[in-house]
Amino acid sequence: MKSTTKIVPAPVGGLNGLDSIADMPSSDAIVLDNFWPTSAGSTVRKGWETFAAIPTDNPPTTPHDIRSLMSYVSPTGTKKLFAGDASGIWNVTAGGAIAAVDIAGTNGEWQSINTSTAGGNFLLACNGVDKTKLYDGSAWVSLDGVSTPALTGITSTDCVYLHVFQTRVYIALKNSLNFAYLGVNSVAGAASIFYLGAVFKRGGSILCIDSWTIDGGSGLDDMIVFITTEGEIAVYSGYDPSNAATWSLVGVYFIGKPVSKNCTAKVGGDLVILTTNGLYPLSKALATVSKESAISYKVQNALQNYIDVTGTSYGWEVLYYTGPGMLLINIPYKRNDASNYVYSYQLVMNTTTMKWARFTGMIAEAWCVHDGSLYFAAHNKVNKAWTGSTDNTKNIIAKAKQAFSILGRSGGNKHIKMLRPVLVGNASANFSASLDTNFNNDAKLQYTHIDSVEAAVWDVAKWNEVVWSGNTTTMDWITLANEPAMYFSLNFKIETSSPGISWVSTQYLIENCDSVL
Repeated sequence: MKSTTKIVPAPVGGLNGLDSIADMPSSDAIVLDNFWPTSAGSTVRKGWETFAAIPTDNPPTTPHDIRSLMSYVSPTGTKKLFAGDASGIWNVTAGGAIAAVDIAGTNGEWQSINTSTAGGNFLLACNGVDKTKLYDGSAWVSLDGVSTPALTGITSTDCVYLHVFQTRVYIALKNSLNFAYLGVNSVAGAASIFYLGAVFKRGGSILCIDSWTIDGGSGLDDMIVFITTEGEIAVYSGYDPSNAATWSLVGVYFIGKPVSKNCTAKVGGDLVILTTNGLYPLSKALATVSKESAISYKVQNALQNYIDVTGTSYGWEVLYYTGPGMLLINIPYKRNDASNYVYSYQLVMNTTTMKWARFTGMIAEAWCVHDGSLYFAAHNKVNKAWTGSTDNTKNIIAKAKQAFSILGRSGGNKHIKMLRPVLVGNASANFSASLDTNFNNDAKLQYTHIDSVEAAVWDVAKWNEVVWSGNTTTMDWITLANEPAMYFSLNFKIETSSPGISWVSTQYLIENCDSVL
């Protein structure tokens, strides 16, 4: 029998939950957990570490989870990170064990914004239950009609969402289709009401507010977007709602019910919105709401399943992290009681390649980008993500199941005699692999070990005695149990505590069989 070799790229096409397994590109993956898909390969994601912890007995008889993270960053360089739980807001900037709450509260689901005025730099936070809070860089104030400063014209506890647009603070009000807005460059004072009840036809209430910049800059193309619980969007342009000459309705659209208040993220000038129908860029959703126009189109089946099962749970969130160019959807998935999650997943997209993967091992109910770093909250802890090479000292486990492939031969059975993955990075890792055949999924993983490889150091290592690339490891050929078949799928698992290991491709030694299916 004649043997040939075939090189198959690692799943640079990312996770594919759309196509039939019989018609999926070989560069895609049926499973892709804790791999970060790039144009060059699939890299084991970075790790996380515990950053701060608040007491677990607040109030003394009832533990509460952190439900929000808030970043305060002033133009003068002061940067502080806050966490909200059912006992109040905690300053976790210093990390470690946090002893005392900064300001008391009863609901941890805070929405916050940063804004500056002539009077200073502020963090505004509301949750629709407690009085709206104002932080000036050193102290908190609970806003109401007699506080200093005072907030009048609305009830402070009715504020559920905040957004800054064209130098004004806009406020979504609890159980209302109306919004409030403050004066120019103000964080308090007299709030005015704008009525949108006649604009929306499906009822509900305003869930969140965001802005949309069509051209990616500022100016006449800046729009403000009001999103209701029923999936309607009202888009306005202008800067003064009290003046018809400087405030106009662009249009009202329906794109599907948003999954949570944290359903939007700015990516460049565009705004992406997570609805029960998928994740949509507003620029496309206003033209047509179709499955094909969703950013999540390739993973829509998996996303839809999560939404169907746990779409009403707290913790759904969309976040854009500019560091690696990551668009992240947090998916709260399992609970062990009424208040504590035991697990959550993250569907993540590389915004450069537009390819998807799934992250596991990070229990998260809230996310935040603070001072250029990514943080998430898990129960009473704040963790720093996308850092280091372990999951809080534990090995990172990355798993993949590649698409079934005929491995270059269109007809007839073949037998995989041997294979060897090609990895990049100075790392040590354990890996397991198996081969599934003809769309089955029952092969057991087999264990192998990769020894560490040290790179040559420029101007230290001797010329012509080392491999100067120094970071490519082509493993030894290995044999995996398999029967002659037409289609093959590689299951690959890497367990490592070393940074930056990347799977580039896999080489196969194939024996073509005489029989055909």
